[in-house]
Amino acid sequence: IPDNNLNVITYYKDLDNNNLKHNPYYFTLYFNKLWIQLLCYQTAPNGFFNQIMPDELPLAKSNDTFFDMFKNHSVQLTHLFPFVFHIYTTQPRKSIQYNYDIIEFNISQVSKVIITTSITDVDRNDLVLIEGQFTDLVNRPIPDRPLNAYIDEQLLTELFVNETGFFSIYVPISPNMKLGPRIISVEFMGEEFILPSNSSTVFIVHGPVYPIVNQLQPIAVGDILEISGLVKDNLQDGFLSNHTLELFVDGVLIGITTSDNEGYWYYDYIIPETLEIGNHTFTVLSPEQGYHRQGNFETNLTVAYHTKISLSLGSQYATRGDNWNFTGRLYENDTQFQMGLQGRNILVLMDGIEISTIMSNDDGTFNYNHTLGYQISRGMHEFKFSFVGELFYLSTNTNITTFVNSDIQIEILPITHTIVRSSSTQPIKIQGFAREIGGQFSIFENLSINLFLDNSNLPLKSDPWANSGTLNFQIISTAQQFMLPGINT
Repeated sequence: IPDNNLNVITYYKDLDNNNLKHNPYYFTLYFNKLWIQLLCYQTAPNGFFNQIMPDELPLAKSNDTFFDMFKNHSVQLTHLFPFVFHIYTTQPRKSIQYNYDIIEFNISQVSKVIITTSITDVDRNDLVLIEGQFTDLVNRPIPDRPLNAYIDEQLLTELFVNETGFFSIYVPISPNMKLGPRIISVEFMGEEFILPSNSSTVFIVHGPVYPIVNQLQPIAVGDILEISGLVKDNLQDGFLSNHTLELFVDGVLIGITTSDNEGYWYYDYIIPETLEIGNHTFTVLSPEQGYHRQGNFETNLTVAYHTKISLSLGSQYATRGDNWNFTGRLYENDTQFQMGLQGRNILVLMDGIEISTIMSNDDGTFNYNHTLGYQISRGMHEFKFSFVGELFYLSTNTNITTFVNSDIQIEILPITHTIVRSSSTQPIKIQGFAREIGGQFSIFENLSINLFLDNSNLPLKSDPWANSGTLNFQIISTAQQFMLPGINT
């Protein structure tokens, strides 16, 4: 019965109420052939049945008073299985009639799910063991019953109680479980004569943090090291925003930064003079924040010397077929000694293309001679001398701009007409073209052209390049009176 209460009606005849004030009356309770006689006095302020304890087990107790004998009397039953219950009333005096009542009924058993595992903090990907016991109201095991396990009211699995009432289950914490407090509950759904029950425990899910540092390039004292990276959890797109990161060099805090909305962070660090040449340990630490665990990442930070290449060239200008002779020196540039670097390879590039590799001498000096040839294009060319760097010596390079000139060859068509001195109708006419030597042997136009007779500059009658687009020039000049008859140069 749901409320575990049994109502018993007792009847009394010829009862002298005044007499009962000073005399006890008795109730006898029979339970599976065991009996206990209960004694009440009407004069008590609140007459009540004492709790019944056969074999030290509580069986029944009264929750009613007895000022009015002609009423329903309620006995709360706490024993947990069906039985036949006999209630007898006896008469202390002959004037009280003996009476009894017999009632048969079933009692539903109260159950308890007890979780004995104490869980506080767990991590994603953990496997958590939940243990407990399934008992009745007085902690006696109830064996071989099915229970359901839930996480945040979502069914996880079904489990079974063993013959001693104990149960256990391993609960996997998924990699993407929501962080923060989560509830694991175990529930018995109930059955005939056993009422449902449940129990729950709260645990807090934490997530890992993985700081990432982009590769640190070797750096020299006084330079600015641009440090950057990402911070994320164990999920593929789990980049953490507004996450605080602490930066250390050799265990010494150098700065604190915060990630942006996409988990990106950066920090500019000026290398101090106190940081010696060599390798150092760089650490980025993410302290515990919210439900995220502490995470860290370590990498090497190399502090090296600056290097420098000094370079000289006699003349930046050269004509096809000539040479350029470069001289220079490779040395460290952080100390007053400016020590030359011996036996280092120096790459030579022209217009971004590597053309040679040379090696420095004992004192770091080097020489390089470059022949122009005739295929090189006219105009500006960029030379770069580059040292790629090595452990504790940074890379360096030096550029120099040079210019290539080309000789011009003028080709003239044979003169076949007659030239008459001082004649405007039979002047000197010379036709030809100007071509570069080497390169693409290009033909030029619109060049400045003069006509000489020995050292005398003869005047021209018109623009030699008047016939535009022909790439030819035509010189027209009146033959001077002082010119000798015959061949003139």
